[in-house]
Amino acid sequence: MCPLRSNSSMPWIPNGSSRLFERRSFRNLSSVPIQTSPPCLSASCRPTSRGHIRLRSPDPEAHPAITANAYSTNADIEEMLAAGKILRQIMAQPAIAPLVKEELRPGPDVVTDEAMIDDIRSRSGTVYHPSCTCRMGPDPASSVVDRGLKVHGVGALRVIDTSAFPNITSGNTNAPAMLMGWMGAEAVLRDAR
Repeated sequence: MCPLRSNSSMPWIPNGSSRLFERRSFRNLSSVPIQTSPPCLSASCRPTSRGHIRLRSPDPEAHPAITANAYSTNADIEEMLAAGKILRQIMAQPAIAPLVKEELRPGPDVVTDEAMIDDIRSRSGTVYHPSCTCRMGPDPASSVVDRGLKVHGVGALRVIDTSAFPNITSGNTNAPAMLMGWMGAEAVLRDAR
């Protein structure tokens, strides 16, 4: 949300390439000079926006149609707007302000809520930890798998990965994915006995 250029008169501040997330993919913002310090970023850990995955065709080799739908609810936009304002307040604090030469993105001229929301919509997206697409739950109308990771209504089919999470985690999905795999493998072995 708010990459900054460090003050070059303070050589102990590490410099590095600034990276932000675009709506569709990760990209290096080439307009941000390479001397910038690491960016200040905010992320929504509990987004209310919901995307979807649909089949494109009956061909099992065809890629699915994936729509992330990031920031499609007012709650998510308001949360990111508030986070952007808080980041600016943090960077203006006396202990940090001398370390900052300038705000590069969205830039000091972006001050109105409308302009900040436009910036959020144009430059941000997910942190690419897709999960919950085959949500676990007791009701086949609102979930895909039961608590044993079995697909509702299909006898011997399970989903054993992050797509079965009932809710997205607030952190990285790596460790929970390993736990899901372990628990799923135990369930498969238990049923095979």
